[in-house]
Amino acid sequence: MSFPVNLDLPFAHLNLRFNPFGELEPQTRAELAVVSLEDLPRQLQQQRLAVEFVGPHGHGKSTHLLALHALFAEAPYLKLYPDSTPDFAGAPLLFVDSIEHLPRRRRQRLYRRAKTLALTTHDSLQPELERAGYTVCTRHVDSTDAATIAELVRRRIEHARRAPGPLPDVDAAGIDRLKARFGGNIRAIENCLYDIFQTLDRPRHVEV
Repeated sequence: MSFPVNLDLPFAHLNLRFNPFGELEPQTRAELAVVSLEDLPRQLQQQRLAVEFVGPHGHGKSTHLLALHALFAEAPYLKLYPDSTPDFAGAPLLFVDSIEHLPRRRRQRLYRRAKTLALTTHDSLQPELERAGYTVCTRHVDSTDAATIAELVRRRIEHARRAPGPLPDVDAAGIDRLKARFGGNIRAIENCLYDIFQTLDRPRHVEV
């Protein structure tokens, strides 16, 4: 059964409320994440443990960290930038996104304040974390299989749904082409699809 839709609304002609591949709020990113955390939630209950998500820009490090943080919502979450000057209050568990933006001396201060850490970094910090007294669990986030990409794309489109009825979709061949072109760079895949969805004229299979 279909419902009447005001086609003057943005993206109503696609049966969407917005472009599915635009920037999301952190909580929504965590809810839509397609990640495997395995036993990390249990491990984070230990003291002097550091979980690091390591990988290139755009490959899902922050998404993994957000999904893990959703299970420990009371713990502080710091998103760092090159000019960040965060206040490192003591915390039993601390989540730090893009810790590489902190100079090494300031990272040492953070290590003294947090009993347990979960963080993202472009390059593994295992040696300095171990010197600071942490047991380190490293998860490399540098490749994503086609099935995971397909599920992420499906969730993003469904999240933007406006009403019952057809939606644009990316078929298996399109997912394979995205994988071949961008590898595991989820951010680049999302940017590519964002541009395509900006120009779609109706719900249909998306040509990638």
